[in-house]
Amino acid sequence: GEIDLAVSGMNITPSRSKEITMLPYKGEKSTSLMLIFWDEIPAHIHSLVDVMQIPNAVISVESGAIPEMIVKKHYPELKIKSLPSALDPLMDVKYGKSLANLVEVDVAHYHKKKYPSIHMLEIPLPPGEVIEGFGIGIKKENSALAQDVTQVLAELKASGELQALDDHWFKGGH
Repeated sequence: GEIDLAVSGMNITPSRSKEITMLPYKGEKSTSLMLIFWDEIPAHIHSLVDVMQIPNAVISVESGAIPEMIVKKHYPELKIKSLPSALDPLMDVKYGKSLANLVEVDVAHYHKKKYPSIHMLEIPLPPGEVIEGFGIGIKKENSALAQDVTQVLAELKASGELQALDDHWFKGGH
């Protein structure tokens, strides 16, 4: 009860929407994740199941992010290395400590702009799992705050300011 808003690249998922009010502000619906490899995708890898067939293969993920939750829930046999930031798992792949990095689609495309050496393999989400873009999380009981934030988001979208911020921070490569 000490936090009013959670605004930090929080993906909207069915499980999160059950617990808190999620107000969308960025991104599109996604039914897949991306597996990132450095330099090339091994020819025999087409899925996470293929990765599990490789002895001692490790996939890096960002701690607490959607890919970590998906793997733990649906692929518990897959060996993962959870690292604290979005960049750490990718660097783990670059330096050969992990075979690949599992990330959200928009994160993969952002990394691709900065690191042209990466290659991406689309991994469909399991049935019942979907990512609805990014949202602002608000305690369900705080409907007044949710209404205020909804109004501010509508104003920022209508004025173009929300798009300008997105362009500056994500498409502009800053």
